[in-house]
Amino acid sequence: MKRFGFGQDHDLFRESVRAFVDSEIRPNDAQWERAGIVDRELFRKAGSRGFLGMAIPEEYGGGGVSDFRINAVFVDRQIEVLNAGELNADDAAKAKWWISELEMRVVDNCLQMFGG
Repeated sequence: MKRFGFGQDHDLFRESVRAFVDSEIRPNDAQWERAGIVDRELFRKAGSRGFLGMAIPEEYGGGGVSDFRINAVFVDRQIEVLNAGELNADDAAKAKWWISELEMRVVDNCLQMFGG
């Protein structure tokens, strides 16, 4: 599906995130949910693929990505992949929380980038 305001770079990033979620998060999601904690190794793997600190300037060790749409793609892809066809009452509550979290992050990034 073509999304307004997103280009080929965003599409490539979206697929990269999908592959990461499919290979690293989905197989462990139920276990982490039961344990109430996510394995730290996930963050190491996410960092090695450049998924953490994307908006932090490169001189401070970040990705230097100033395009707020990248964060939107990252969160959107996680929600889509983890909840695809599996929504129940608990998942609906989680999705509602994630969507509000996404809105806050996108709005916060927009305000930081464009003032306000």
